[in-house]
Order: sequence, then C-alpha cells, then structure tokens
Amino acid sequence: MKNRGLILIALALCLVMSFGCLPVSAATTVETVYVFDASEELTSYDKGAAIEDGTQFADGYFTVIGSVSRTNSSSNYSLNLEKAQAGGLSFTVTKGATATVTVVFSSTGSSNTSEAGIIDAEGNAVAENEGQTAVTGTDGVEFNYTVSDGTYTIVCPGDDRNVRVSYVSVAETSKVLSKSTGISDAFGTFISAALGVLFAILFYKLIKAAVKCVRNLSRGRKKRRYPGRR
Repeated sequence: MKNRGLILIALALCLVMSFGCLPVSAATTVETVYVFDASEELTSYDKGAAIEDGTQFADGYFTVIGSVSRTNSSSNYSLNLEKAQAGGLSFTVTKGATATVTVVFSSTGSSNTSEAGIIDAEGNAVAENEGQTAVTGTDGVEFNYTVSDGTYTIVCPGDDRNVRVSYVSVAETSKVLSKSTGISDAFGTFISAALGVLFAILFYKLIKAAVKCVRNLSRGRKKRRYPGRR
C-alpha cells in the first residue's frame, strides 16, 4: 500500500501521545503551621492555675509535660514552665518533614533572667538559630529553631528560676507526591510539530489525489467526445 508509511506514522504518534498523557508523579512542597497562642488557649484557666500533665492544645499537636501552670497574673496569658526541665510543652514534627520553630519566651520578673530552650527526644539541647539560651525581663523575646522530624520539648534548662512561654509556632515543610496528567511544554511542542508535518503530508496527498481525479475525469470526457480518435 502506498499510504502504509503514513498510517504507521499516525499510529506511532497516537501511541506516543498516549504515553505522554499518562499520570506522572511529582513532588510538591507543602507547609503546615501549628500554633499555640496562650492568649487564646489559656482563657479558661485562672491565674496561677496548674495545667494537668498530658493536656493538649492546637488540636493535640502540643502536649503539656510535667509541672506547668498559667502565669500568676490576670493580664498575662502564658505558660509557666518549671525550672530544671521539670515542666515543658512537647510536640512532634511529622516523619520526613523539617520545621521552623518560633517560641516567645520571657522571664518571671522585669530584672530576672531565665534559661530557655528546646530539647530533643534524647534530652539533647537544640541550638537556637542565633545562639540564644536565656531571656531577661517580662517582655517576650522570639527564639527560632530549625529542626528535622522527631519529638521535641520546650523547657527551662536552668535550675535558677522558671521560664514563661506565650506563643509557639511550628511550620512544618514536607514533600508530597502528586499526580499530574498534563503534557509538558516540551513534549507538547514536539507533538504539535509532528502533527503539523503529518497533516501537511496528508493535505498534500489529498490535493494530489484530487488533481489526479480531475485529470482522469477530463480524459474520460475527451474519449466520449471523440470515440474514434486514437
């Protein structure tokens, strides 16, 4: 068949397009933020009230560990973490994720200094991004940490005095596999060009066939008009 080559080309292009449209897995970066805000979470607690071990906040993401209470002030909403790591606020970063942790610490008095930090599941101190290890005064100071997956606890490492926590944010970043069915730009360009060439060839064949048909009809008419002419 004269058109067998064109048919094979068309079939090959259809097959390539079919593979090009198959779902392809791609990694998408997803950020999830968990927040403990004492001004919202502790409104039901009286000043100085103990917060029971195991109490959870932010839909269970943060858990109270050991000796923790609400600050003994009617206008100050913050957690009072017992010194020497006797009380803390624990959280777990999802497996495979990394996290940026922000904690607002303050001390127990305007001239007081409290040690502050985060420890991992083995009890090792996590380095603060700027090397901060203590806070002075009652004004909140941001401490920032970058951690991998695992369980961490916000604590008062020193045994001199307690430390206060008014705000915690854990921004987890993880990669999630997603499926896409679209054709990439480069692949789409290739297919468009290939189809353009194929259609051009088919159009040329169609015109050529039409011209040949017209010629044949013209010759037939001439033969009928002059049946004895050789």
